Amino acid sequence: MSKSYSFLLLLAIVVFMGACKTKKNLSSTKPEPKGTAVEELSRQKLVENILQQKNSSEWLYAKAEVNYKDDKQDLSFDMEIQAHQDDYIWLNARAMGLLNVARILIKPDSIRIIDLMNKVYISASYDYLKKFSPSPIGFKQLQNIVWGNAPFDPTATSKIDTTTQKLLITLLVGNGQQESGYLSNLKTQKTTLLDLQTRRSMSIDHEHFMDFGQNSIPSTRIFNIQSEKKVECRFQLNNIAISFKREPSFVIPKTYKVLVY
Repeated sequence: MSKSYSFLLLLAIVVFMGACKTKKNLSSTKPEPKGTAVEELSRQKLVENILQQKNSSEWLYAKAEVNYKDDKQDLSFDMEIQAHQDDYIWLNARAMGLLNVARILIKPDSIRIIDLMNKVYISASYDYLKKFSPSPIGFKQLQNIVWGNAPFDPTATSKIDTTTQKLLITLLVGNGQQESGYLSNLKTQKTTLLDLQTRRSMSIDHEHFMDFGQNSIPSTRIFNIQSEKKVECRFQLNNIAISFKREPSFVIPKTYKVLVY
């Protein structure tokens, strides 16, 4: 498999949980019993505080060293990441630091990929991608991942556990479940997305935080997929900036094969 296609496979697995699709809907679970008015107020206030402490900025830029491992291969490549909040996420992957192999432009309406090695342009809608995921992942969730937050924001109906050393919040998302652990400053330390039927899962660990005012951006991110194939992908970010403004390079050559989903 070429490095370009390995990168596209990685994107599909890590971002869209394609390995965790379900074959039928799960029966709805019973809601957590409500507590006293004081408990409900405390729960709501905690959720509000977590949302206020989310990493958020108009711009985000970083370079990353990426290592991908599965049962058969171990690949390393470089990536440039650029994002404009609520507008786009742009990724540029390079082999050996020099050769551009793929560019990805994630917009609120679609995912667009230029496979530079195989001269293919791919455009996929979120409706199409929902066929492969037990959780309704869209642009907002991908944006949260890029900024170092839990993919899905907690809600007032989330299950909250404060009995352990760290705050744990669990919520149902589609046919899946998200469990997130938070640090004392309410930044996301670890998130696990679980397919409740097949027990396949994806976890995201955040390490080595860098502070930018209110933001605390994890420079190390480790994705682990537990499915038919075990996958680990480690992103080591450097040159992080939250005020980097530049239009993304995304020009589709006229000679490229076009695939639309």
